[in-house]
Amino acid sequence: MCYPTLFKIEVSKKLTGSNIISSTILSDGIAIIGLAVAVWAGLNIANLIEKREVDKLQYRVQEINEEIKEREKQQNQVDKDKFLHEMYAIANDEATNELITMFSKLSADAAIPYLRLLDIEQKFRSVYELHESKFDKNDHLCKIAKDGISFAKDILVGIKEPVTKLYLDFRIAEFHFYMGYCCLGKERSEHFKTAIEIYTRVADDFNADIPNYIPAESYADIHHRPCKKISAVSAYFCNTIGEAYSKIEQEKKRLKEEGVSEDEIKIYGLKAVFYCSYANHFGSKSVYKRNLGCAIERMYSTISHYEELKELYEDALILDYKNVNNFKTLASLYDKYVNYILHIEPVILPQKRNPTLCDKQFAYLIKNLYADPNKSFPAILAVLEDLHRIAKQAKTVHFSQSVGYQYECIYYRDMCTIFGNHILETDHNIIAEMRDKARIYLDKAEENWDILHIIAPYDPEDPLENPMTQILRNDLDDLKTLL
Repeated sequence: MCYPTLFKIEVSKKLTGSNIISSTILSDGIAIIGLAVAVWAGLNIANLIEKREVDKLQYRVQEINEEIKEREKQQNQVDKDKFLHEMYAIANDEATNELITMFSKLSADAAIPYLRLLDIEQKFRSVYELHESKFDKNDHLCKIAKDGISFAKDILVGIKEPVTKLYLDFRIAEFHFYMGYCCLGKERSEHFKTAIEIYTRVADDFNADIPNYIPAESYADIHHRPCKKISAVSAYFCNTIGEAYSKIEQEKKRLKEEGVSEDEIKIYGLKAVFYCSYANHFGSKSVYKRNLGCAIERMYSTISHYEELKELYEDALILDYKNVNNFKTLASLYDKYVNYILHIEPVILPQKRNPTLCDKQFAYLIKNLYADPNKSFPAILAVLEDLHRIAKQAKTVHFSQSVGYQYECIYYRDMCTIFGNHILETDHNIIAEMRDKARIYLDKAEENWDILHIIAPYDPEDPLENPMTQILRNDLDDLKTLL
């Protein structure tokens, strides 16, 4: 079939246009597919790159976390070392040493707030050092101790770790114990009772064996009763509990509280002697011997147990020559013995004696002592020489100097009293000789008092602070009238 040329051309144009459109559509489709493939491939590549980066970041985060943990562990160890160093500073008792051992065994990464514990320990150290000092510190000590108790109780709320909990309980007991020394009245007894309750409760965690009190009627019953052997930390708790009972007894005797019977007070005293005896029996510490002696003195007559008390206090001084309390208790014992023999009434507040040391009763007493066939006069002079020896030793130890000057002044005062009261002698030459000696002793007493009133001055506005300084001044002024 033959078509005209023009028709062929038109058909050809239509076919060619269709092909172009088809071709364009195909090209566009291929381009879209290519783009999709490219996007898909790109996303996969991007995901792959992102995953690698994320893995790197995660690994780095893990490294950083480990570094942080290691730094925290190192910092915790530093805090722990600071805390233990503070504990070592006053580690003079077995319970604290046990706690140091317990903390030392704990892992450095244990969740323990060592910095907060360090704050508690620093507060306790301040309380302990104030207690040991000889300055007016009661109000300041009580404030720090109260803060320490409050702070420790706050920490206890969120603490489950047993060693930390034990430490906080123990320090709360110690704060109460030292506050007991600074308070008077019922408050003193309450602090000591709280300390006893906590000490008894935590003792098992220290592996301490505190014996149960067995009722006794006298010191002999306690002293000669067989004791089961106890550890050093047990002896520490027995001593501390015994001292607390002794202080409660002393305060209740002083107050004469209504509703508190003599039998109740006696039980406190017997418990004090019971626990202090256990501590002294199995511990060789100065404070154990001194506290037992003080418990016996508070419970019984000083004179009836004089020889035993003398042995305890002398041993305490040998074990710790630098402790002012050891000088004080021994010198005080000698002084009490002399006062008993010479019938010198003890004076607590700085008031005039009645009778004075130049009263005629002392003249009769000295005459009888001098003539006593049992040699009472040489015996009393021997005790006074012991007092003089201890006083001179105390003057060589820094914190004991005031004790030394006080008791050397007392020694010379008593010697002046003895030799100045020979007025009933019939031989005037003997009277003159004795009075010359008395004047020498009085001059020596004045020399010691001149220094005493500088280092331990009496303040009329605070009669309980260094009252003996003024008491001795009154005594020396009275003796001047005798001579």
